[in-house]
Amino acid sequence: MMGGLRAFAQSIAGKAVLVLLAVLLLGSGIVGSISLFTSSRVSTGINAGGERINELEIATEARNAFFQIAQPFETQLGLPLTTAEQFESFGLIASVKGTTEDRLVNQVAFQAQAAQLGLTASDDELSAYVQSVFTDPVTGQFSERRMSNSLAYQGLTERAFLRETAAELASTRLFSVADDLVFDNETNSTIVPVPSAVAQAEFSARWSRYDIDYVAISPDTVEVPEPTTEQLQAILDETPVAYQRPEFRSFTGIFLTPADLLDSIEVTEEDLQATYDEYVARAEVGTQWAYKQLSLDDRDLAQGIVDAVRGGQSFEDAAAAAGVATPN
Repeated sequence: MMGGLRAFAQSIAGKAVLVLLAVLLLGSGIVGSISLFTSSRVSTGINAGGERINELEIATEARNAFFQIAQPFETQLGLPLTTAEQFESFGLIASVKGTTEDRLVNQVAFQAQAAQLGLTASDDELSAYVQSVFTDPVTGQFSERRMSNSLAYQGLTERAFLRETAAELASTRLFSVADDLVFDNETNSTIVPVPSAVAQAEFSARWSRYDIDYVAISPDTVEVPEPTTEQLQAILDETPVAYQRPEFRSFTGIFLTPADLLDSIEVTEEDLQATYDEYVARAEVGTQWAYKQLSLDDRDLAQGIVDAVRGGQSFEDAAAAAGVATPN
């Protein structure tokens, strides 16, 4: 369930031969393109939110997408897709190119938003994910050696890998919540239609072009006239707060000690007696309590003993009358 995939499906909805493909791909999360920035050197292909997404990452996402798209074509339609010309003939390259960029940019955006909201993956979620990724295919158990070899091949430390994985899990959770607010889980239909103003704003942000013509003049070539007193006074009258002088205040403090107040304090005999009684109460020996318990499997029998004790009978007598062991 991904909004980018739905947009991809809508872009090819007019092609009857791709109707089955669109149904098969809903919910599979396939976006990407291998037609973007493919070269032998790794450089920045997309800048998003201060993060640089290199060409190799874009190409990897795209290859995975086209591989998964080709499978249902071959299994359901009996038409293998193995060349770029075949993908181009169905209009897939341009569509998947856009969704690839959107997916990678959205991933960065959701990670940044999750970090801003303080969302993190729990230790249990992180542990379960790592164990599922580095499972030994023979034993079916988590392989620490498999994980170490993979991180060493990628040039990642364990701490860096766990930090990046936790950020991805948090952003995935945030995306799922946002996606569920807009699209129905059962029918994949829109719950709340996107306002036209949002679509127009997105279109303007993507395709608007602004041309600015300007002339730079050095201050030395322009004669700036000196302001008159009347002009300065008018500015001061309009914004007096901006030109107000700092305000100074002086304070005089009087500090009193208990000795200064002794003549005005009167202690009565009742106050002394109350204070004395309070001290005596604090010095008394604490009350001792005896704790006895009786464990029964019969709830009704136990409740009968409780009622007897509340009625004034001793605990031992109530237990003996019920024919059970003596409380201890």
